[in-house]
Amino acid sequence: GVRQDKQKASKLYTKACDGGNNSGCVNLGAMYENGYGVRQDKQKASKLYTKACDGGNNSGCVNLGAMYENGYGVRQDKLKASKLYTKACDGGNNSGCVNLGLMYENGYGVRQDKQKASKLYTKACDAGMIEGCYNLAMMYANGESEHQDYLRASKLYTKACDSGYANACINLGIMYYNGKGVRQNTQKAKELFAIACDKGEQKGCNNYRILNK
Repeated sequence: GVRQDKQKASKLYTKACDGGNNSGCVNLGAMYENGYGVRQDKQKASKLYTKACDGGNNSGCVNLGAMYENGYGVRQDKLKASKLYTKACDGGNNSGCVNLGLMYENGYGVRQDKQKASKLYTKACDAGMIEGCYNLAMMYANGESEHQDYLRASKLYTKACDSGYANACINLGIMYYNGKGVRQNTQKAKELFAIACDKGEQKGCNNYRILNK
């Protein structure tokens, strides 16, 4: 409804943040992190996320956790990242649950615990976080959760694919092609690869081309 003006947006977020609005601090932090409307300054971004997180904004905790996990604007500290993700997840932020799940799945900053990872993905998925559904599906498909369960994996991939997650469509297509968890159906596999391709995933295009020969 207005002409795009990122510099003006940064000033409005600054006003909001200075006035105690933690969402304003998060949005301003994202602008400094990415250099939108302001000169990129990841250290300043981390301070803004810290202010928001300390003020109870869980998105600020997630963003700050990502900076500590990757060493952006702060010294890399995966243990601290895991604690920030835990705080966010416990506060109802599903991105925090997914990120924490990835850390437990891979043993980053915490002792590897795939069962705990699957529980975190389940929590996020049940709350509507599609990335959680996708990660959980991969664990069931690869036998990294409680046990290998292709049927459950196929249902989770279906949920993620129906929500627009292109990689889920590719993995579901592979399951239909191989008849794992679903009845073998090459035509259905081709349709799923086409969906992924239309969403810009080259692997979907490649698989569709192979099946179309």
